[in-house]
Amino acid sequence: MKCKKIHVFLMILVLFGFWVRGQAQALTDDEKNNVNIYQKASPSVVNVISTVITRDFFLNAIPREGSGSGSIIDARGHVLTNNHVIRDAKKLEVTLAEGSKWPARLVGTDPDNDLAVIKIDAPADKLKPLPMGDSQRLRVGQKVLAIGNPFGLGLTLTTGIISSLGRNIRSEVGTMIEDLIQTDASINPGNSGGPLLNVNGELIGINTAIRADAQGIGFAIPVDVLTSDMPKLLDFERLNRVVLGLGVQQKRTERGDELLAASVAPDSPAAEAGCEVGDRLLALNGRKLVQLPDYQIPMLAARAGEKVKLQVLRDGKKVNLVAEMRARPKPDGQALAWRLFGMGLQELTPELVRQRELPVDRGLLVTDLASGGPARRLRIRVGDVVFRLGRWYVGDLERLGLILEDVQPGDVLSIWIVRGKVRAWGSIRAGMARGAPPGSPTATCWPATSRA
Repeated sequence: MKCKKIHVFLMILVLFGFWVRGQAQALTDDEKNNVNIYQKASPSVVNVISTVITRDFFLNAIPREGSGSGSIIDARGHVLTNNHVIRDAKKLEVTLAEGSKWPARLVGTDPDNDLAVIKIDAPADKLKPLPMGDSQRLRVGQKVLAIGNPFGLGLTLTTGIISSLGRNIRSEVGTMIEDLIQTDASINPGNSGGPLLNVNGELIGINTAIRADAQGIGFAIPVDVLTSDMPKLLDFERLNRVVLGLGVQQKRTERGDELLAASVAPDSPAAEAGCEVGDRLLALNGRKLVQLPDYQIPMLAARAGEKVKLQVLRDGKKVNLVAEMRARPKPDGQALAWRLFGMGLQELTPELVRQRELPVDRGLLVTDLASGGPARRLRIRVGDVVFRLGRWYVGDLERLGLILEDVQPGDVLSIWIVRGKVRAWGSIRAGMARGAPPGSPTATCWPATSRA
């Protein structure tokens, strides 16, 4: 009898142990939501490794690596991240959630809003785009989740709430980024560029900054800023040197998101096809259009001479239009440098470097200066070598033209020069230089025996 009681007691202990274990393993609804979102969204989050070339005192190249995070936004391999993650990078590498590594190239940047898009050529079955949400309806106290690669440790999930909305911070290029989301979800170094998600696993923000002097204060760029910035980030006309002439805008209505023709350039392919301001865009090459990425990303494949099929809604009727893409001429870097800065520039050649005993073999030689122009006012001299404008290194006039194409009078850029054995930099304000550009830059160069 006594032995039987002991067996019953032991059985009760075993059953009680299983009950306690089951209770310990049971997840709360909030925990289940965290797990589900991580499993659903983490395959869309990538690690971005950037290699930047810095220069020592003697202008020797020194590679330096940095890391950040990013989000896959389409099945063609476009990845959204922060501009400061990829700024000045000479090499970019993306690691997908499953561990494969892919070289990446820059597609577009917006330093003012700290946004950038890069691209990898991975198979579509390895790419899981992250769905985009709506940041207009966010509320303080709402739960959010951040996924990223802090300190290079791999995919990490942190949770928190929206602590505040409409915060302003200054970007690395000095401009004010407005209407940021403030969150107490941990955003550590390496999280930059990763997604801030809502409870549905939708992208509502791009993690961008933390307060170094405080804990629990991080900031994210609202996804609506990305949406409005998409035409600049993915400017297919500039990237592919083509012209369509159609400005597209995303608008939220009671029916949901819609794309509208905001502008039609005169005498452009869009105008010749019959596009009109106010048209609602329904389809592009047979694919439904709802949000700006639906339009901007496929147009990155458009080339000069190709035909683009658009279906629009006008006065309640569907209208089919066909526009033929036109080639966009490359900008003249030499002419732009003279018009904006009053500088005549010449590409360096091995012979020129040897004749002038220049300490660098890449850059643009200053050969002429307009009287009263921005470069002369900055005390740039004939014989100086310009090797960097803004965040770009310049080694040829073609690249210079692409850099200066969108610069307007009044814009300020940093300019880096080499003068003899001295490297210096300053800020130059673009303006309209007077006088004609030099017809033959080499005729105005200093003699080979001169010194700056």
